[in-house]
Amino acid sequence: MHPRTTDVYVVREGSGVLVTGGQIVDERGEPVDGQRGAAIRGGVERRISAGDLIFIPAGVAHGIRDTKGITWFNIRFDTK
Repeated sequence: MHPRTTDVYVVREGSGVLVTGGQIVDERGEPVDGQRGAAIRGGVERRISAGDLIFIPAGVAHGIRDTKGITWFNIRFDTK
């Protein structure tokens, strides 16, 4: 989750499961190895793959798991 930054992802290849919303479990504040917590509880899961465009507003918990050769292009906007 980025409180002041909106993310746009373009999945270039591979696949994974995107989890958005819900609550971060064991939140650590600043990211450690790109992660702010152990998991997301109560989020919505969506399968993503090459060609998908993903918009994640600032303040929304999100993570990608079960990846299979995934690469993406990430655009970030400071929104607040």
